[in-house]
Amino acid sequence: MNSLGEKIKKRRKDMKLTLKQLAGTDFSYSLLSQIENDKANPSMETLHKLAKKLEIPISDLLNPVVTIDYKSLLSTCEKNLFRYYDRDPQIDQEIIKSIEEVLDHLTYSHYEEVRLIEIYCMCSYYVTEEIHIEFFEKVLHYYQQTGALNQFFKTKLFIINANFSVKNYDECSNQIDYLLGRIEKEEYLIEKPVILRCYYTKSLIAGAKGNYLEAMDFIERCFDLAESTSLYSQHSAYLQYAVMLTIQLDDNLKARKYIEKFRNYVQFTENMYETAHFQYSYYHVENRFNADAQLAAEINDFIIEFPKTTDCTLSPIYNHELAYAHWKNRNYQLVIDALKDYEVPSYINHPLDRAACIEALAIRAYCLDKLGNREKGVELIVQQYQLLNDYPDSTYKNSVTKIYRELLNIK
Repeated sequence: MNSLGEKIKKRRKDMKLTLKQLAGTDFSYSLLSQIENDKANPSMETLHKLAKKLEIPISDLLNPVVTIDYKSLLSTCEKNLFRYYDRDPQIDQEIIKSIEEVLDHLTYSHYEEVRLIEIYCMCSYYVTEEIHIEFFEKVLHYYQQTGALNQFFKTKLFIINANFSVKNYDECSNQIDYLLGRIEKEEYLIEKPVILRCYYTKSLIAGAKGNYLEAMDFIERCFDLAESTSLYSQHSAYLQYAVMLTIQLDDNLKARKYIEKFRNYVQFTENMYETAHFQYSYYHVENRFNADAQLAAEINDFIIEFPKTTDCTLSPIYNHELAYAHWKNRNYQLVIDALKDYEVPSYINHPLDRAACIEALAIRAYCLDKLGNREKGVELIVQQYQLLNDYPDSTYKNSVTKIYRELLNIK
């Protein structure tokens, strides 16, 4: 196996260049001599310049021994890292353990090593919710230096999503705007799925800050790009979020448009999870824009029958749509029954989704009061109202505030 110095020397001689000619004004003669004799380790910047002068890709100068040592481990970790739905903490722990065995030997000099460090940090975050930003910054520096632009974007997006989970929305906004600025200048270098993720992330952040028009603008960019490139893997997520945005904008016509798109999409995919997501969005729109007295019965039938025909366990959020429908019909005891033991699911992270769940508990408080349990109703509504203090204005927050003011007799 040729060393780095031997590779540089062989390529230089193939190009019929002297050491002095290769050094030029970029390197000192003595430094280049030491590199060729394997007595000096060049920086990544120096390697880039050498690769350019030698007219070869930089990967030709990276040590292939490292690739052989770590490629198999990386392949296994990449395969186990991917999860379409929920993460498995046990698998994340297994990935961490497998990388820990070589962690002390990993450097930031070769792709396989850098990617293993990144995966280690990602799984550590999934397990502990701690962001090892100092390691991520070194990973980002490597991707930037080696021109791995798409991997750079993916790592940035991971960090943004981690910050989003702790409600650091201003930092998220700054970072996604930086990526969008680079997309404007370097779009031809960036993979379309990566651009889609950036648009969707921007929309989520804008929605979390209450900027619903901007959020709608970017979710519509997602639809345009996804449909023009046939990238539909996240389409149901875009549609479900778009429906929620139309409700904040009080746009019944646009809500209907997206519900029809959603209906057509799930009829095509026949995916049980996406079908369940569609039904939730459909009930959500019907509850907000229609006064259908039969909707509660329809939702109740779905909650009972759908799990019987699939192996899909429904989220508690269907119960709050059932409760909302009963509330509109003034069936207060049925609301209490629908929300028995109801709590906001811990996996729900976006402020709009959480506000919708909190609204369900506010409705429960309202019904408790109407059924004569005023003390418990007031206690519950005060709790929900306080939870929404730092949330942006939304249909759900406005509903909670209205119930709060009514139950506490605030004019």
